[in-house]
Amino acid sequence: MSQTYTPLLSLSDAHLIEAVSDNFAEEMACFGRVLPSAELHENEELLWFAVSPTFNGVLRSRFASDDSGSIVRHIKTMIAYYKKRHATSFSWTIDLASQPKNLGQHLEVHGFERVHADTIMALSLPERVSDLRTCPDLEIREVQSNLELKLLCEIERIGFDTPTSSIKRYYEMYRRSGFGPSYSWRHFLGYQQGQAVASTSLQLYAGVVGIFGVATLPQARNQGIAASMMLHILDKAEELGYRVSSLSPTEQSERLYQRIGFRTLGQTYYYRWSV
Repeated sequence: MSQTYTPLLSLSDAHLIEAVSDNFAEEMACFGRVLPSAELHENEELLWFAVSPTFNGVLRSRFASDDSGSIVRHIKTMIAYYKKRHATSFSWTIDLASQPKNLGQHLEVHGFERVHADTIMALSLPERVSDLRTCPDLEIREVQSNLELKLLCEIERIGFDTPTSSIKRYYEMYRRSGFGPSYSWRHFLGYQQGQAVASTSLQLYAGVVGIFGVATLPQARNQGIAASMMLHILDKAEELGYRVSSLSPTEQSERLYQRIGFRTLGQTYYYRWSV
């Protein structure tokens, strides 16, 4: 079910960076929370999950001390945990709110490799720009059944060229987490001439609307469909009482989000440890 948070009112909110970071972390935390045999753990300083030998990670780091000895102990504790789980690899996310700021250097000393970076963007919903080229014949409906959820995941698979095994895992996470008006996850499909051609998902968490999985099938692109989907879900988010939205763009979608009014907050970095 959806958790209760007070929505952030603007991008000047003192808790913006932490809230946006927590919203992104929650997407991955859902896998550890709901999948069979998975684990999710949290304490005052760390949030981490474990699913399989290769799908695992530390999602949040808020160390109370920047003492090197304390940081090293945390890192060694996490490595030992995943070794005990027989993991062959796990990721460590350094988000905009991570502490200490030199955590990445400590990770590299202990055998981690920086493998990826995501741009993080946020939008003040009342300031969004709606004067965009859209697709007039696109019908947007909220996902209400598991069959529609499978359609959404298939569009994500094709749109992002995602491995089938990964998209099956997403489907199970979405299904087991629950979706719809009473839940944190809300999913939407865009239909053109009766065929589902676009997808997007909202995650209502930490007072922020996180936007995930914005995808359009290749044959339906360059018609303003992505803009139509975005404007629809931003309207929905505002109807639900939210004022701040966040997302991580692809290279192809970043310009669209900038035109809508999203601004860059910074980057999240991903490190990987492997056996």
